[in-house]
Amino acid sequence: MLKRIMTSLKTQIIIGLVLGVSVLVLSIVWIFSQILKENLQISVAKDKKAIEMNYEDRLSQRIGLLNRSLEMIMGNKTVMRAFSERDRDALISELLEDYETKLKKQGIVQFQFHTPDNHSFLRLHQPAKFGDDLSSFRQTVVRCNATKKQITGLEIGKFGPGIRIVYPVIINEIHYGSIEFGVELEGLLKSIAEEFNVDYSIGLKTDLVKNAEFKKQETDKEIGEYIFIYEPTEDLQEIIAKYPPSDSIHIVERNGKMFSFFYIPMKDFDGKQIGYIVINEDLTAVYESKYSSLRKVGIFTTVFVGIFLLLAALWITRNITTPISKSANFATDIKNGNFDATILVKSRNEIGQLAEALLAMKTNLVQMFDEVRKLAERTIKATKEIGEMIVEIQKESAQANNSVDSANESVNVGKIKTEEVEIALNEILGGTEKVENEIAQLATASEEESSTAREIAHNMEVINNVAQETASGIHQIAHASEDLMRLTENLKDMISSFKIGRDVDVKRKLKTNELKLKK
Repeated sequence: MLKRIMTSLKTQIIIGLVLGVSVLVLSIVWIFSQILKENLQISVAKDKKAIEMNYEDRLSQRIGLLNRSLEMIMGNKTVMRAFSERDRDALISELLEDYETKLKKQGIVQFQFHTPDNHSFLRLHQPAKFGDDLSSFRQTVVRCNATKKQITGLEIGKFGPGIRIVYPVIINEIHYGSIEFGVELEGLLKSIAEEFNVDYSIGLKTDLVKNAEFKKQETDKEIGEYIFIYEPTEDLQEIIAKYPPSDSIHIVERNGKMFSFFYIPMKDFDGKQIGYIVINEDLTAVYESKYSSLRKVGIFTTVFVGIFLLLAALWITRNITTPISKSANFATDIKNGNFDATILVKSRNEIGQLAEALLAMKTNLVQMFDEVRKLAERTIKATKEIGEMIVEIQKESAQANNSVDSANESVNVGKIKTEEVEIALNEILGGTEKVENEIAQLATASEEESSTAREIAHNMEVINNVAQETASGIHQIAHASEDLMRLTENLKDMISSFKIGRDVDVKRKLKTNELKLKK
């Protein structure tokens, strides 16, 4: 019963529709999840571009602000004269109060004077330390003193990357050294992080960090070829380890939350890449918001598709499975011999054509069965007639056997008579030869009697012709006797191979032999 239900076309269609709906729902879920991921990718890509532009803008603005502040220092003749005269105390007296009260508030953490040979002359942020050689790790100072041109941009220092503004000091075409402002990059990144609500870290190339005499802190983490500073979280460290620096955008799920993760390249004053700014954004709220909207659309789509498939199932059941079921039942009735069964399908499609074909098949089968019945009746009648014919043939065969036996006896008698005729003919032939010899002797003895001899010769000639004709006849009788014997032998062979079913052929052969005997 269960097997019959499972093999039912209606059941198979329903199962197919259920599977189709399931696959469709899963496909819709998958499609919407992909759409959600693509939307998140697009959203994160926009955020990345915005953060990159914000970073460049802020960096450019900060450099511009530092340039203006440093140009004000460069325009202070008292400061320039004190530096040219190498009067450190005068510089401290003129600048230290402004540095502590104004410049620090602008984020300037380094305010330094350098000699042309790249030694520190004065650090306003650390006045007691001076005279040390900066050539091995302060490439902005080296480049500025070497080219006597302004150098601006990022540089890795002992405490990480910073913004450097280095101006050459040239008075009356004499190069006295350089002046530098330094700003930490972290302050700029903090403002970006607050504006975009993201976390960040900086990854610096390990070999460059070593050359800059960078002082590694306990919170700094070395991952691969980079050292990540500014206290990267454990989650961020794991993500960085899994997704090394690249230009790709990554969306990852951790602890039930969604995060975006990408790198922004960081270049120094010379345009060389020194590392990456790592941005980590919590997308959980955005994801849930977009997911909620898409989920509503997905539910609506699924319900709509489900209703559509249900209507399609009803239509298929009404227009396909039901007519096919009727056709199957009709065919079963015909198979069981119920030729009174009928079917009515109004559709003009292939199913209607099938029903018409089944009805035509029923008509043809009824006609065929009628013809078969008539043929069976004729076959029975013919069988009866054949049985009667067989009985007659058996009777005639018995008579033929008797006739053959009589013919066999007659042939034997004929054979005996033929042998007797042959013996008699042989005696006549011998007597004829004897007569010929005697006639020859008489002819020799009667040569003298010519007239008598001619008559006797004429008579002898006649007798001789008669004798020759007799001999010829005897020879013909001998040949006939031989033919008769051969025919007799053939007749015996035929009699020995005679069968009841071939009595007609025997009769024909007997007639043929009788004709030959007559000849």
